[in-house]
Amino acid sequence: MTSLKTFLIRIKGLLFFLFYQLIQLNMNHRILSFYFFCLIMPRFGFSQSFQPSSQKIPIDASRWYQLNNSSVGLFQLFDGELKAEIQTGYGNMIKNYDCYYPLLPGESIDINALRMYDWKGVNETPTILYIIDKNWKRIPIAKFTGSKYDTWVGPDPTRTNQFIQSVSTKNAQYLMIQAGDIFPTEIEFFGKYTPPNISKPTVRRPTPFKCFLGINGYEWNFENAISDPVKVDEKKFQLIKGFSGFRHYLDWKKLEEKQENYTYNPTADGGWNYDAIYERCKLEGISVVACIKTLPDWLVSTYPVSLRNNENVPAKYSANLLQPSSYLEQAKLGFQFIARYGSNKQIEPSLVSVNKKPRWTNDPPNSVKIGMGLIQFIECENERDKWWKGRQAYQTAREYAANLSAFYDGHKNTLGKGVGVKNADKHVQVVMGGLALANTDYLRGMIDWCKEFRGFKKDGSIDVCWDIINYHLYTNNQQLKRGIAPEKNIDGINATKIANAFIQVAHEYLNDMPVW
Repeated sequence: MTSLKTFLIRIKGLLFFLFYQLIQLNMNHRILSFYFFCLIMPRFGFSQSFQPSSQKIPIDASRWYQLNNSSVGLFQLFDGELKAEIQTGYGNMIKNYDCYYPLLPGESIDINALRMYDWKGVNETPTILYIIDKNWKRIPIAKFTGSKYDTWVGPDPTRTNQFIQSVSTKNAQYLMIQAGDIFPTEIEFFGKYTPPNISKPTVRRPTPFKCFLGINGYEWNFENAISDPVKVDEKKFQLIKGFSGFRHYLDWKKLEEKQENYTYNPTADGGWNYDAIYERCKLEGISVVACIKTLPDWLVSTYPVSLRNNENVPAKYSANLLQPSSYLEQAKLGFQFIARYGSNKQIEPSLVSVNKKPRWTNDPPNSVKIGMGLIQFIECENERDKWWKGRQAYQTAREYAANLSAFYDGHKNTLGKGVGVKNADKHVQVVMGGLALANTDYLRGMIDWCKEFRGFKKDGSIDVCWDIINYHLYTNNQQLKRGIAPEKNIDGINATKIANAFIQVAHEYLNDMPVW
């Protein structure tokens, strides 16, 4: 590559020398100049000057989000550094994925030119830039193939010296990058720009100290599996009494060991009595968050043997994970669970069922109960961004939003009767599954799926399918091998900054929705 550049530089010098000699012979300067710059120079790639006729459009790099388990944002694309490869993290789950840049209320762009810096490398899969218009139509505006070296290139890979962008972008509501094998090292947009409206300050709610005293646990932390699994063990409960909240890590198969055969007291798997646990928690003033997670065996069995794991995506193998209907089985379970433990007593009895068959002689059968008023919060799965379990266990933000939409209200009541938590009790609060990777990219992807496929409510707010934002963050001191107070920010984790980022997203898009 270096020897080629040297050769071209020498040719360029020779052409300038010939040009000078011809001028000395008093040839027509204008004709000669036109011929030289329009025909000769472009053939050797020297026409790289760029004189924008409009302003450079400011890009807030922190606003980009990636539909991947990326641990690093796209800041490098807009930092002015031309010769540094873009690194979005290691072990990314999806090779070629989408990155979104939402425009804020009042903000508008009209791009009439753009350029991308091609440092090194050729893409087998090109990186493509789009705008997404008001009708959610993706309109391509540029393609990057990495075919040049150490130079700016334009939007058309067949005419890399041309930076003018001819597609109208006036109605853009998003910029989008479909990541190829390699990103350009820098992108610049030029055109007309209107800044967003000034947002109102975030809402800070006072939080009682008792809300910080919750615990994660299981049914065996309340009941004794050997001596008597159908009633609360008082000795065990002494360890629970000091907490104000209990997040019940609840395996789906305990509730539905066989498809559409629901059990609660006793459960077909283990013989547990969930009625007794929840009744005792209510009596002691302990709020319960039922986190229904993992897959029952009958759903795991739809996967090939080599891919079977009870933490796979809660849908049948090969289902379209972007379709809410793919999560119908889990959404039916959510309805049944809240029909029993929620507060709505007006549910049509024919929609509620249990498996009344005793497990053995003299075993007490399950019975239908409606509106027991024991559960106020339900969490749809746990850490659905679990990249360490492989693609069969990982959901993108848009896939999980489709999952939640079914679980929440049967995707706006389109999946039939007896489907979705809100159709059992509209007052129960649906908690999104806690995020393993504590950044807001996943949450913003969920929000935008809801904009596109659930729309807006009458008051103009986004019709999202959860009521509480939820993420996980472990603040540790690795040297001492112990947890620390979040405000200490040891091991490079700034817990306060992360919390503020989630609060800000809740403020900008979700009317200051609570953040857990």
